Amino acid sequence: MKKILLVIFLFSATLSFAQNFFTTQNATYIQRSSESVYDLSFNNTAVYLIQNAIDGSRALYPNSIIRVTLAGAFSITNSPLILSSNMELILNSAELKLASNATANAVINIASGSSLVNIVGIGTNTLDGNNIASKGIEVVNAGKVHIDNLTIKNCTNIGIDYVGKSATTYADAGSVTRCTLLNNTNIGINSSNSFQFLCTDNTITSSVKGINSVSINSFMGNNTISNCTAAISVNAFYNVINKNTITNNTTGIIINNTNSEVFVNNNTIQNNSTGINFACTNARVYQNDFGTGATKNINQLTGAGTSSQVFCNTGIASTDIGNTGAVYFNPPLINNQHTDIVKKGKLRYDLTITTGSITDIRTAIDNAHAANANAVI
Repeated sequence: MKKILLVIFLFSATLSFAQNFFTTQNATYIQRSSESVYDLSFNNTAVYLIQNAIDGSRALYPNSIIRVTLAGAFSITNSPLILSSNMELILNSAELKLASNATANAVINIASGSSLVNIVGIGTNTLDGNNIASKGIEVVNAGKVHIDNLTIKNCTNIGIDYVGKSATTYADAGSVTRCTLLNNTNIGINSSNSFQFLCTDNTITSSVKGINSVSINSFMGNNTISNCTAAISVNAFYNVINKNTITNNTTGIIINNTNSEVFVNNNTIQNNSTGINFACTNARVYQNDFGTGATKNINQLTGAGTSSQVFCNTGIASTDIGNTGAVYFNPPLINNQHTDIVKKGKLRYDLTITTGSITDIRTAIDNAHAANANAVI
């Protein structure tokens, strides 16, 4: 646990003044300066012709990066657009949409076993599932796949389904950044069998689950999630949920898995039916804003677990702990001058000292401790 706390505190300090966690690199190359890049560009072209060109180029240039740029409108019918290792897809004001009679299970597929694949949008671009049982992007048994700045909508299955190569392999994870996911019925972004998956700066609305994480050491930061049954659902160890805006959902965060060690810090969790549901042990919930007055969640905390910590959160009272099994610690701070108890199981005694020497102050504190042995002074 010490390691995960150190990582997130350093990460938060470094990025606390950034508008987005993700920033575009200024490198003049894709992977390395000595790379060879083969470019393909298409405008309003049949997808099967694009696929033939991609596959043919890979056969001719097995060691090159294949960079594909699409502009215009493209209809997906029998098969998704399939990408493989060492490929970059640039959507330049493009729309890829499943046809009304489509049998493809996804708009884009990253082939099994692939590595080093990049999909990025420039301008207004859309992957549209057309309300057919489908996925927007399907990544199966692949690693180092980066998806950035896309709008993915109307998939009745999953917007982005990222299944990695291994839950324990270091430096092989993928990322989803700056994407907008709308009306993807089941899940907006799903991550499984990946280690250190990164999910930042996305906007997600109207899914059963906004983000579903079954990947160890995942980071979900600076996302805005609303109108979902569960904004974030975690069923893995050592996940970090940081600086997200989670509002108007049935449940803000569901934490599953015994001994989850999930770290929830600096999020805005407001106007949900339930703020956090604990179905776990050892979650760490620090410095989140659960709202006050009209912005409070109807139920701040629910669920049953043990050994979790709920420390220094705005809007959380000792009565909100319920059966969650969490340790409650909430000291009054400059911007949170509450009158509730400070620690669950302890009384509270307020001591006001207006004048006196250091010795007088020390004596007053010692006397207060002696007279109120079971209280936080």
